[in-house]
Amino acid sequence: MIEKGGGVDAPYRIAIDAGTGLFVNYPPNRNLFDEIDAMAITHLHPDHTGGLTIGGKMVFPNAIVHVNKRELDFWTDKASGENYPEPTKGFYRQVEPTVGPYVAAGHIKTFEGATELFGGLRTLPAYGHTPGHTYYVLEDGGEKLVFMGDTIHAPDAQFDDPDITIAFDVDQVQAAATRRKAFADAAQSGYFVALDHVYFPGIGRLREEGAGYRWLPIPYVNDATKR
Repeated sequence: MIEKGGGVDAPYRIAIDAGTGLFVNYPPNRNLFDEIDAMAITHLHPDHTGGLTIGGKMVFPNAIVHVNKRELDFWTDKASGENYPEPTKGFYRQVEPTVGPYVAAGHIKTFEGATELFGGLRTLPAYGHTPGHTYYVLEDGGEKLVFMGDTIHAPDAQFDDPDITIAFDVDQVQAAATRRKAFADAAQSGYFVALDHVYFPGIGRLREEGAGYRWLPIPYVNDATKR
């Protein structure tokens, strides 16, 4: 939780991306999804937005979905989408059923470039994987965590050689350059990063090692208690 902006002291619950979807096992006495105030979306690929809806209905009915304007414009331009090869072409069909209900309800808010969304949480352009792919930077008390979305997909290969790209990258040259820059900065500064498509728990630090990098995940301790 972070504090709301504009002098409002109430906590603001924010989720980064929504996963693939098909949520199951709702808490028996508490709908946590209703308590999410905002969704910060790194990009509009279906494995990051599929969880926004179930059966065409909003899973997070009280949330405002924040997304880069370049990203939303790209994926809602269906005519341009026909010019792209698969898998990008096919992803265009996934946008309307996942993001569409939030657009219709007026629950989408776009931003451009580097923007402070809330106190302590700002956006950082990380284009390449998709045209509006965005990092979210969380800072508090001198500590920093950067949510890097789909900066990496094949950790056994791309940590050693960040120039390796995949078919899911819309702009492979820019995706590789973005990864190189992000990894170098994280290794030099030593802050925590959160990466998708890496081994659990997906949060750790990077250390420069030869021509590549070594992933140093944080130790995971299951300290959850029954309620």
